[in-house]
Formats: sequence, structure tokens, C-alpha cells
Amino acid sequence: MPYSYSSQLLKVTGIVLSVLVWLANANNPPTGRTGAPFDNGTCNDCHEGGGFTGSVSISGLPATIAPNTTYPLEITLSPLSGNPNRGGYQLVVVDGNNQNAGDLVAANSQSGTEFFAGREYVEHRAPKLFTGGGPATWLFNWTSPASAGRDTIRFFFVGNFCNGNGNSNGDVAFTGVRVFRFGPDTTISTKPLPSEPVLRIYPNPAADWVRIQGADEAAMLEVELTDNAGRLVRTTVLAAIESLWVGDLPSGTYLLRLRERDGTWQVQRLIRL
Repeated sequence: MPYSYSSQLLKVTGIVLSVLVWLANANNPPTGRTGAPFDNGTCNDCHEGGGFTGSVSISGLPATIAPNTTYPLEITLSPLSGNPNRGGYQLVVVDGNNQNAGDLVAANSQSGTEFFAGREYVEHRAPKLFTGGGPATWLFNWTSPASAGRDTIRFFFVGNFCNGNGNSNGDVAFTGVRVFRFGPDTTISTKPLPSEPVLRIYPNPAADWVRIQGADEAAMLEVELTDNAGRLVRTTVLAAIESLWVGDLPSGTYLLRLRERDGTWQVQRLIRL
């Protein structure tokens, strides 16, 4: 009888420990699992057996990355089949020599950053539900470096699609990579870099016209607008007192780069209703 009791106790203890480990990983996954060539594999090394399909994407980046620029980014996990219950992610940014590139900053408590092998990662701090079978998204910011090896920036990322059964069985992860050209900044400016954006847009979200605050009334502003895929959809020069027309654009999230002539580029996310 004592032996049977001990066996049952050990079995229950093992189950409790397994659940605790799963909960810890769910809120803070092991770092270095994006599938990049310098990583320790992917989330599929632990999560396996899932019959789901899905896609993982990042948005908010132009085709050419400017130096010393902060980009507000979004990563999206989209279920395609199999009805997964919840998901999580991890992402790292390196240059053409696989060295850490720039600085990742969590936009809220839903994400966090950690270092592994000299590289900075951003990852979920709690899984998100695929409510109604829809996508799950996380926001974070990335500031580009002053220079990049081989003038190249690479984003490696992974999205984990889980069934929510309390362990790692029946889950599956999908990886992705995006490569960008890094453009040297040839701007000559004597203006100091602001700690926060000086030029601001309103209203945001916007339905038709967007106004720009913070510029000298006599200034001329260079404006570039890119969509989620990094395609340039609008480029123009405006007087500070003019408005930018966006009423003909599809609803969605855009990246707006703007600066006064010979000034510093500033980047903001624009939501078109």
C-alpha cells in the first residue's frame, strides 16, 4: 500500500511539474527558437503533432531601411485551417553578417525582449486567443542601427499555433524571414535628433484628410507613405499648412515617413478607416 501511494504521488507530482513548465514557457518562451541559422532550432522542437496550417507576417517596414529610424511594427499570426486555439511568437533582427541589428522595444506588456548569444529577441509574454478563428497580433518597435553589415537587414520570426490543451502536443509552428536593403543616410543636418517625434499627424485613425502638427508654418514637408507590404503608395511634398489626402486608399495600416527639408525622417503608424 505505501508503495502504491508513493507511485501515485510521484505521478501527480510529475503532472504538476509538467503543467508548471508549460505555463512558464507559455508566458516566456525559450529564446533562440526562430529558425534562424544561428538559433537552437524552432518552437517545433517542443511543440509537435498539430494539424493546423497558418501564416506569420510582419508589417510596418519600407523596402529600404533608413539608419537610426524607429519603426512601429506588427506581427500577425493568421490561422488558415484546423482551428488552433491560441498562438505566440518570437522575432530577431540581424544584419548581413548575422550580427544583432538595432534595438527591439516592446510596445506594451503583451511582449518582452531578451538577449541570446549576443542578439536581441522580442517575443510574446502571454499567448493570444484566435477569437472567432481570426488572427492574433502583437505590436513592438524597432530602431534601426547606424550601419549594417553588407547593407542588409534580416528579420527571422516564428509563430506558434497551439490547441490550448495545457501541453506541447498537438501544436505546430511556422517560420518566416524577410530581407531588406539598408540605405545609408546621406542627409546633412545640423538639427539634433529629437527624443520623441516632433511632427505628429491627426486625426489618426483617419478617413480622408491628415494634418501634420509641429512643423514651422513656412516649412515644406517631404512625405512618403507605404503599405503593410512595404510598397510605396504615395510620395509628395506639402506645405506645413496643407493636408495629406488618404481618402482614396484601402482601409488598413500604413507607415508614414515625413520630415522637413534637410531634416530628420520621422516615422508614424497611420490607420486608414
